[in-house]
Amino acid sequence: NAKVTNQDDAYTLELQILKQDNESNYSSKTAKVNKVIKSISGFAGVFNAVIFMPEDISIITGSPAERRRFLDLILSQADKNYRRNLNMFIKAVRQRNKLLELMNKERRGFDQLSFWNEQILTHGSAVQEKRNEFINYANDNISKLIHQLDSSKSMAKISYKENRITIDRLEKYQDKEMAAKTTLLGPHRDDFEIIFNNHDVAEFGSRGQQRTILVSLKLLEIGFIEKTKGERPVLLLDDIFSELDDKHRHAVMNIIDKQQTIITSTEHENIIDRCGKYARINL
Repeated sequence: NAKVTNQDDAYTLELQILKQDNESNYSSKTAKVNKVIKSISGFAGVFNAVIFMPEDISIITGSPAERRRFLDLILSQADKNYRRNLNMFIKAVRQRNKLLELMNKERRGFDQLSFWNEQILTHGSAVQEKRNEFINYANDNISKLIHQLDSSKSMAKISYKENRITIDRLEKYQDKEMAAKTTLLGPHRDDFEIIFNNHDVAEFGSRGQQRTILVSLKLLEIGFIEKTKGERPVLLLDDIFSELDDKHRHAVMNIIDKQQTIITSTEHENIIDRCGKYARINL
């Protein structure tokens, strides 16, 4: 639980996660805002935060699921409708997959397919529209950040690999989806790649270049939330200084006084020197 104050009001937030039993990984979540039970989508976005930790390098080097999660975390805070559309899309895909399996095995249920096509099209298109909005914002700003972190000659571009969903494509892929018994089109198959000086930074970038991109993505995340919500999110730095070199540490430390920042680090002496006299230190 936490008491938070933003530009709109003060809130008491509670999030409870209950493990159901010792045999499974299933758990349930209860969210409350000012003691009133809310959905997770209603809870998200009241308190905005950007977390930066060493494992975030997987946004660049990991699977497409890691990059989709990165987009989802940003956009769920920036836009409540995004989380609602994403949840509705996921639920519709699950139901549609069950129907595709039924169609494959028992050759029935074809009359229901148009309904679920409409559901994934409506909610999936809304999700991809917002993802495009962030990608466009990122491309408008990333090169400026790269120049500050790397050199004035370096260039970067984010290429959104949108698995576009339309009625025509759904009809075209119907036989393939029925054979696979799964939905092949939509934002759950999206990805993006980052081109740094004309090459894919995940495949061919040096460790330093990947750090540069990662720091840039986190700065873009902060900037996008500020742009859409009108205030900067809290910045949470979880032991990142063990991963970053001096150049990238300096870039991060330059922004810690622009919003409330909470830092965990094992290198407390260096951090104390950099944080200034207004920092509250817990050892």
